[in-house]
Amino acid sequence: MNNTQIKEHMKKNHVHMWEVAEKLNIHETNFSKLFRHELDEKWKKEIFLAIEQIILERIGDDQQ
Repeated sequence: MNNTQIKEHMKKNHVHMWEVAEKLNIHETNFSKLFRHELDEKWKKEIFLAIEQIILERIGDDQQ
């Protein structure tokens, strides 16, 4: 998964960059700057897991 695919995954699932940044405990600006260059595998995994966690939390909120 490359940077573009990560952004597309966020867009498809209506997850905002600020939400992922918040989940990763970093400032939104710093999160955005990470995408200036191809992310290393560690960041890709962390970001993908954060996106999935946000999606799952929304599903849980919808079921309550």
